[in-house]
Amino acid sequence: MESFDIGKTTGAIVLYKVKGTKKDGTYPLKFRITHKGAAIFIGAGYDLKEDDYNKLFGLNPATGKKFRLTSDESKTRKLVIAQFERIRDVVEEIHMTEEYSHKKLRTKLKRGRGAYVDVAFDNKIKRLKLAGRAGNAASYTTAKRFFAKYAERLRFVDITPYWLERFEDWALNEEKIRTTSFSIYLRALRALFNEAIRAGEIPKSAYPFQSQDRSGYKIPKGEGTKIALTAKQIQDLAKLKLTGSKQRCRDMFLLSFYLGGINFKDLLNLKWQDISNGEVHFIREKTKQINRSSRSIVVPLIEPAQKIIDTWGNPDKSPDAFVIKHLTDDMSPEKAHYSIKSYTKQVNKQLAKIAKHESLQIKGLSTMVARHSFATIMKNSGSPVTFIGEILGHTSTRTTETYLKSFESEQRKKQFDVIANIGSNTGGEDEKPEE
Repeated sequence: MESFDIGKTTGAIVLYKVKGTKKDGTYPLKFRITHKGAAIFIGAGYDLKEDDYNKLFGLNPATGKKFRLTSDESKTRKLVIAQFERIRDVVEEIHMTEEYSHKKLRTKLKRGRGAYVDVAFDNKIKRLKLAGRAGNAASYTTAKRFFAKYAERLRFVDITPYWLERFEDWALNEEKIRTTSFSIYLRALRALFNEAIRAGEIPKSAYPFQSQDRSGYKIPKGEGTKIALTAKQIQDLAKLKLTGSKQRCRDMFLLSFYLGGINFKDLLNLKWQDISNGEVHFIREKTKQINRSSRSIVVPLIEPAQKIIDTWGNPDKSPDAFVIKHLTDDMSPEKAHYSIKSYTKQVNKQLAKIAKHESLQIKGLSTMVARHSFATIMKNSGSPVTFIGEILGHTSTRTTETYLKSFESEQRKKQFDVIANIGSNTGGEDEKPEE
């Protein structure tokens, strides 16, 4: 069974049988902490039958090894162990600094009960707005509202791995939100946890997420499919005869691609003074507010990009005028954020229509695909990962490699769809086996 022995204090995961079995044949699962012969029991939040308990935490008598668990059983075990490790860490902390007592353990486990998640969200949102980071502020605001919908006046110490598991079940199965959105909300919460721990508002042992040195809840990955176009698909898209809004939106997509996968926020923030000597110089808006020493990205202004700028560029060529006429200098960060969001949404709407053209037939075409396509085409052409990372604005080659791998995986799946189709069109019921 899982246990620990620190000084004269021991801990174990046990079934609490003092009050007998429940109607469904289960017992409460608890953490038994014993010190000098006196024991206390701390609830784990689970009720288990004895056979299930033995399977999760015992050894198979036939093999002397742990039982093979299903995915759900393994997840339950990990969540219980995460809570147990938190208690063990606090017991160890007490032993290192003072004389242990059960009262001190309970007090330390309750430490941080005055730190509320909604207050942390409000403070974070306020700081982001003051820093002019309207997009991040909006993201945290949406996350705050979603958590409040599930539990009001939520405290950090109430959020355990088990709590997060139940929250996930509610969010995905009852609220029916996408895994991508859910993971974004949880990453915001995780950031608040880290800030609260650094500020000393909550103990490190309260951290409920999985990390390199401890078990915990693992944030699910978003299910969004990342696609990248081939060089030929980019060419086909560029040759397409379009007019009006469709042409403008297609050209903005291509301009993003030709300028090294520049995202639309950075594209719409470009000013004429950022273009000189046949090059475009800019600092990513994403990092500008975070790091004042952020380096400038330099992208050659190639002929196809210049032609699009000549067609759709701002007639006002003064140095401080925007290259693409959309934003204005008197916009507040909040207004600029929603204006860029609206513009991008409009482009994506037109791209979805364009993608259905019989010469293209592209699924999932959006503004972000321009960035994905630039990265993969450069990689396939033999460009060094370090160079690609510089243009994308990544701070490390590891980030770039991870970024590229996600698209390569999707491309492999796409290519093997051809093989799958070949297999599905052979060996039908009407065919006779070869004699």
